Amino acid sequence: MIVQQIALADWKSPKRRLKSVIAVISVTADGYPADEETRSFLLNAIHDSQLTAELAKGLTGGRQDLPGFQEAYYQQTFAAWYPNVEIIFIDDAGHFPMYETPLYLATIIEDFLVANSG
Repeated sequence: MIVQQIALADWKSPKRRLKSVIAVISVTADGYPADEETRSFLLNAIHDSQLTAELAKGLTGGRQDLPGFQEAYYQQTFAAWYPNVEIIFIDDAGHFPMYETPLYLATIIEDFLVANSG
């Protein structure tokens, strides 16, 4: 959500310093679509290390992410809001590609930066 705020502020600015942004597992600007049970679990996981471990296992081991972070949701939101968006999903990672597939994620980011430099 922060990178979207930064991009929007830059877009409104006469200076327009940003050429592009990269968001990894970003929460869309409309917030996370969680029901009360899920929201309660996430809030409790902040203070309970066993719940945090359960959450991490669920977000990584099965390679299935929460509904607000799945490709279909990003297509309905980011793709509709940002005409030049490029959405890349890593099939071998769940919610934490920086831990699950760090080299591949770094390669994707590096390729994007090279392609959009200059």
